[in-house]
Amino acid sequence: VLGAIAWQAAQATGVVIKPFSVPPKLAERGVTGEAVASRLMDQLSRITDLARSAERQRQVAADWGGNVSIEIPATGVSLAQVEQWLRDKLGHETRLTGELTLDPAGRLELDTRLGGRPLTPQTGTEAELGELVLRTAEEIYAREQPQSWALYLRRQNRWAEMLEAGRRKTAAADRQTRAFGYLDMARALGRLQGDGAAVPALRQSMRLAANEGALSMLSDLERYRGHDEQALRLKREAVRLLTEEEAVTPAGRRAIESEWRGDAAAMAGDFREALARYRQFSLTGNPGGYAGANFGAGSVAQTLARMHDIEGAREAFEDFDDPRLDVYHQRLGALAESAEDWAQVLASAEVVRAAGDRLPDRGVLRMQWRATAARALIKLNRLPEAEAVLTQTPLDCAICVRVRGMAAEARGDRRTADHWFGEAVRMTPSIPFANHDWGRALLARGDMRGALARFQAAERQSPHYPDAVEGRGEALLALGDAPGAGDAFGAAATLTPRWGRLHLKWSIALAKAGKSDEARAQRRTASGLYLTVAERAELAVASRKQTP
Repeated sequence: VLGAIAWQAAQATGVVIKPFSVPPKLAERGVTGEAVASRLMDQLSRITDLARSAERQRQVAADWGGNVSIEIPATGVSLAQVEQWLRDKLGHETRLTGELTLDPAGRLELDTRLGGRPLTPQTGTEAELGELVLRTAEEIYAREQPQSWALYLRRQNRWAEMLEAGRRKTAAADRQTRAFGYLDMARALGRLQGDGAAVPALRQSMRLAANEGALSMLSDLERYRGHDEQALRLKREAVRLLTEEEAVTPAGRRAIESEWRGDAAAMAGDFREALARYRQFSLTGNPGGYAGANFGAGSVAQTLARMHDIEGAREAFEDFDDPRLDVYHQRLGALAESAEDWAQVLASAEVVRAAGDRLPDRGVLRMQWRATAARALIKLNRLPEAEAVLTQTPLDCAICVRVRGMAAEARGDRRTADHWFGEAVRMTPSIPFANHDWGRALLARGDMRGALARFQAAERQSPHYPDAVEGRGEALLALGDAPGAGDAFGAAATLTPRWGRLHLKWSIALAKAGKSDEARAQRRTASGLYLTVAERAELAVASRKQTP
């Protein structure tokens, strides 16, 4: 028993709160030393819950001196006393002591010491005792859990305090702590001044020590800029580093890894994998993340939309909340784009753009949604406005270059369109979206073999990208290869089973292959899924042609 107690004592860490010294007048009114210590423990627990950090948390315990006493025979010493002595000698606990004093004017002063070091004295009226305890708890948490403290500030939008806390960490002797300090500064600067101000701090963080948080944030910023290939590489590297991180709890690592692997899969067009990861993330409670526990519902909704499961996406979107209006409209815009509701896409893109414009740097890095707005304008037959938006975008932005190709195609300038599509393919050698967009343009022109080659190239880049597989089916169908088209549509259905257009085209391929019963079954499936007005009309024509 003594051996077990000694081992446990050696593992003891965290903060032990001793009962506070209080004036008799306050104790008579129920403000005892134990009551003040209990309130402090409650506030520390609340802060931990709000932070929802993936960092390993130090334990906080109360020391009321009321342990059960078991005497060791022939010594007169209790096991509790032995255990406490061993914890003091072998453990790594920090003692918190303090006193509450009352001056003649009736004002309180709360003085505390953490491991012998005095904390900032807190003064106020008796009615403000809760606030004094809260400020003390926050100072303790900031010292004992510096990374979690940054998350706590972040969740409450206390960006100026987070910036200052990060600056203090950059002066630490430990290199890793300084790296985290610059990361906290980057997050705060991004909110206070804009993404452009955050980038230097991020790069300084990575120069000091490779860390997955900085890599992931830089990946997100690169995606905003349209640097898709770099964003994908950085996100994958962040996942690799995360698996080696020891300061993160196993639950926190699982949550963050699920989210980031989902991000990487979505960037590469593997939406089935992304959906599985985001659903896994939604079940974790999101330790270490920004928003509510159901923040993952937004990623699930967006991914379902990109898989063309519009009804499923709408249902998932109902569970999504986020206090940031621009993030909300990023998800809503993605859903509208898959539903081909271009007016809503444009409205959402404008909300996101306006949020960036309100930053001091006017969202200089946020090109992704400018390109989305331009695409919506093209689809709404407002080509001059689309081209005016595109002139404001840089030529190193992959999605911007893709949309330049769409604009040239809409203008009838096929040579220029092919140039821009080709540039986008060159910029994203492992991402299939540029090849797919080029294939859709060639399909609309009637160049079926050229379209087929582009869809096949997109499949080689991402074999699980459903749009490329479906596009190959449409090209084969137009070339008269109905059996080959049917096989392609069937393969696409394993990647995205609730795409109405896919089942519509599959029914046409099956009918041309002489498989009328199977064609009828696919028409029934298509009719129960989301279809645009044009697709509904096409389904009606197909039904009339294929009905004896």
